[in-house]
Amino acid sequence: MGSPSAEICDACNTINIGSARHCKCCARKLPAFYAAVDRPKESRASVLLWQSLGLSERASVMDFAAFSVVINVLIVITASIPIR
Repeated sequence: MGSPSAEICDACNTINIGSARHCKCCARKLPAFYAAVDRPKESRASVLLWQSLGLSERASVMDFAAFSVVINVLIVITASIPIR
């Protein structure tokens, strides 16, 4: 019987099964994900850039969603203020 492999998540240091594609704690993509998906070099370069900055791909989407919510709330508030 061979020894099981393990993958440690760079973001949260959680130990995952070696064949796992996503971290079981933070859901970040692990190296097995990138090995399983055949992506063009530009896409891999952008992923490496995000990882080198310490950000996940999901972070930019969440930031944009939060920004949109804040802007829409501000629009509703300013629209409800009466003009004298």
